[in-house]
Amino acid sequence: MSKSLELEIKRLRGTFKVMTKMDEIQDKLREKEEELTMLKNFIEHSLLRSGRNNDELQDAC
Repeated sequence: MSKSLELEIKRLRGTFKVMTKMDEIQDKLREKEEELTMLKNFIEHSLLRSGRNNDELQDAC
């Protein structure tokens, strides 16, 4: 009886470690998704600004 309880406790500790690691991975994934969104927005903004600058140069000539 005592041995099976010890094994169950070990199993539960292992499960807890895995779940904790999964939470850490999910947090990192969210951070990377936010970084990607910000980068996409920056690129889009830069392209729009570059197009406007090009239009202004064309108009000046």
